[in-house]
Amino acid sequence: MSDSSKGLASPIMTAIITCPVCDRDNVIFYSLKAKSLASKQNVFSIPIYLDTPKYVYVDYNDYTFSVCPDCYFTSANKKEFIYMDSIIGVKNKTTLLPKVLQHWKENPKEIEDILADNFVDETSFKEPRTDEGIISSYKLAIYKTSLEIKYKIPYSNLRRGKIYLKLFYTSRKLYKKDNEDILKLALEDFEYVFKESDFPEISYEYELLYLIAAIYMRLGDEAKATSYMKVFDQTKANILQKAKADQRINTSEVVKWLTRAKDLWQERSDNNVWEVMKPWPLR
Repeated sequence: MSDSSKGLASPIMTAIITCPVCDRDNVIFYSLKAKSLASKQNVFSIPIYLDTPKYVYVDYNDYTFSVCPDCYFTSANKKEFIYMDSIIGVKNKTTLLPKVLQHWKENPKEIEDILADNFVDETSFKEPRTDEGIISSYKLAIYKTSLEIKYKIPYSNLRRGKIYLKLFYTSRKLYKKDNEDILKLALEDFEYVFKESDFPEISYEYELLYLIAAIYMRLGDEAKATSYMKVFDQTKANILQKAKADQRINTSEVVKWLTRAKDLWQERSDNNVWEVMKPWPLR
């Protein structure tokens, strides 16, 4: 991914790791160098990476999930793989949930069927990653997160909903059209999370309310969007009231996300707002 003609370095770091499922020991794990790429969020809070003078342009969304090309195990978390810890000089033990590990080992056909419509081989998940490799990595990540939901790992619906949003973005980028069915799947997860309060801390609720309202706006259901905006307004009022008695309560996050939702409501008829390949606000 380096660009020798321009003297630019790659912002991507690689590490050789071992797959915890099939024990393949030359899997490549991808990560982004700290402070290498600037980004701004689009309307669905997905990072849009920007050109920088020192590094080759890369859309790191394409490399979020590292994949074993043998058994197709995937993760964005290096600790779920096996690798040599450079500090203590011993191999780590995978943090992957044993039930997920066992399921992956025992159901290779089920996993291969996920990629039945995708043509992937040994090189598909390397850099430069192929379009088929990119889409496949998201399909596999959704499958893995669905297993985590099945085995009741906290916050898994929140993670899967955000992966669906990235898949929506990626599908738009690669196929030049919006797949609203993917947005609806994200919405199902987010509404479940909101109903069950299945998020790690209260600040996630504010972004969640924003995303639910934004998706309903994008799908043209203004009545539903309005109902969530009213909930958001009431949530803000409750937080501000509590903050009067306890100055330790942070009010900036709820104000930020509600303001963002209201700004989007004002601009919802502008088609450019919904162009997910661009940062938002557009100004």
